[in-house]
Amino acid sequence: MHAMRTVAVLGMIAGLVTAGGVVHAQPLEGRTIPALRLAHANEVTARAEYAAYAEQAEAEGLLGIRDLYRALEQCEAEHAARHARMLEGYGVTVEAEPAAPVVGTTRENLERAFSSERAERRARYPKLADAVRPELAYDVLADLRWCSAAEATHARALSEALDAIGEMAAPHVWYACSECGCIRGEHSNERCACGMNGDTFLAFGGGEAPRPVAGAPMIAWLPGRAFAFVFAAREK
Repeated sequence: MHAMRTVAVLGMIAGLVTAGGVVHAQPLEGRTIPALRLAHANEVTARAEYAAYAEQAEAEGLLGIRDLYRALEQCEAEHAARHARMLEGYGVTVEAEPAAPVVGTTRENLERAFSSERAERRARYPKLADAVRPELAYDVLADLRWCSAAEATHARALSEALDAIGEMAAPHVWYACSECGCIRGEHSNERCACGMNGDTFLAFGGGEAPRPVAGAPMIAWLPGRAFAFVFAAREK
């Protein structure tokens, strides 16, 4: 019995590969990499859409919604970068061209974006997670789950903006987690789904460049490896 267990453990260890400083489970049926490629392409397209939607909102004088789109653009850029880093861990370099954005009125864009974010949360990311789960790519699963949770906050912010579209002419500051990309319309110290404290969020909008909240330092990323919390001392 002990010999059988030893063989099983050795087999599991043999199925692990190290790439970019991250230990990955060897893909069993080739699902993990295609799933990450699809997730990356979707986020690259979403980023391009939000950039175009921001310009349209500004043209219509809806600066609060413009600021929301700019914050969302950065969140989706971070999601795309996370997926790209995961792929690099498997030795895969990705470059994705975004699909051409379809731009309507700001109300139409809000409705389209809300529908897309809700679908990301309810269907797309869960399906991708189901696809990679048999391959034991737990770091990828965590990545997909965090992004999925963030998409729920995106959908909520878009829904709130749609309901209050007539009150969004003035610039508005939105707060985004620089780790998982979730977003809030008001500052709060409440932790987000990935466990980050509200003081570590970045503020977007109000006519200013993205900035740390209350002087909190930003996160430093180590390419191909886990991220380092440069504000760790604040948390202790």
